[in-house]
Amino acid sequence: MKYILILLVLLNSFAHAERSYVIERGSIRIHVIEFSEFENSGFGFIDGKKKKSFVTDLYSEEDHSFIVNGGYFDGNLNPVGLFRINGVDISNTKDPRLSGFVTITEEGELELHWKRIPEIEYDDIVQSGPFVIDPGGKIGIRSRSGKEAKRTIIGRTKNNRTLVITTNEVYLYDLAIILNSEIPDLDRALNLDGGPSVGLIYGDIRIQNSNPVRNFLTKIRVNQMGDDNSE
Repeated sequence: MKYILILLVLLNSFAHAERSYVIERGSIRIHVIEFSEFENSGFGFIDGKKKKSFVTDLYSEEDHSFIVNGGYFDGNLNPVGLFRINGVDISNTKDPRLSGFVTITEEGELELHWKRIPEIEYDDIVQSGPFVIDPGGKIGIRSRSGKEAKRTIIGRTKNNRTLVITTNEVYLYDLAIILNSEIPDLDRALNLDGGPSVGLIYGDIRIQNSNPVRNFLTKIRVNQMGDDNSE
């Protein structure tokens, strides 16, 4: 039996109108944070460098709406695939195994790209993959392979809502089926690092990554953005 538990998050400390909800299908639990088209600003990556960083190390309740783990890295915490942060290339080598890119402009606007990125000077770029939902809304995983693991996903709907998704242990194929069914207007969804790397802080939700990770995705609070613009 499936059911959806919807939680509208209206926290006074949040200047956003974002909402969060939980999709439950059997033992699978999927947490979604949703930002409207008009809230596509203030996103950015934080580089944890080689300091064995956890979400609790870099999250600021005053500054950030949320923090979630980012892209892949090797055993020495070197980023795997293209990685640029604050306009500086940390890794300029594209990994052919990774089919997608998260890009963020200087204004903090986040986009998801399939296989290639436009010739634009993005402030932040993280290469990742695979697409769980391919651009256009088609299921991007063809079969149940690999193993069940925690997941972190960034999604975009057909009306330009941005979704930040974390899960408990699930096959990517099963996750693709559920997302396609429960969020029918989902246009694309890109897999970030998963397993013990999954970490999230959002409101009262605290998921500590059990292994250190290289980089993190965040969103600056609206009031902090206003303060920055007024200087």
